[in-house]
Amino acid sequence: MYLQLPYHNRRAAGCILAQCLSQYRNRPDVVTFGLFRGGVPVAYEVALALNIPLAVCFVRKLCAPEHPELAIGAVASGGVYVLNPAISSVLAPQTELLKKVAERELRRCEKQHQILSSVSSMPFRGKKAILTDDGLATGTTMHAAIRVIRLHYEGKWLYCGSPCRFLRGLFFISR
Repeated sequence: MYLQLPYHNRRAAGCILAQCLSQYRNRPDVVTFGLFRGGVPVAYEVALALNIPLAVCFVRKLCAPEHPELAIGAVASGGVYVLNPAISSVLAPQTELLKKVAERELRRCEKQHQILSSVSSMPFRGKKAILTDDGLATGTTMHAAIRVIRLHYEGKWLYCGSPCRFLRGLFFISR
């Protein structure tokens, strides 16, 4: 069975998302953050269409040690950790292993941030933020990004945008 997705690619999704956010066009008090990696092409199109600055938010998914496709949480630059409560309770006996996975991914995240810091080194403290990603399955990476933005940028408000989402992920970040 062939399923046609509503978006040709991430950039096309960003263009459509930008149309939904047109009221923020040319606003000097607004910035868009793209979650590294998949959210950056989406955020790029939003920033381009709205004529607002683009920054990168460095977040890495935490995967279950024996099941690399299973997201159990996320880490973000600045030492932010978020665990998916529905899954992390099942993995509680493996706490030390989870801690090692989280530390490894945080080091990778910090390294990416250092290498690419010139991309997002503009002063955004106190600005209104539009946070974008290419999808929202469990919500853990978006939740980690929300915490980073609130912690480091002290924005006036935060708007999250994603062209694809699951209700569970949406519920998780809305709490």
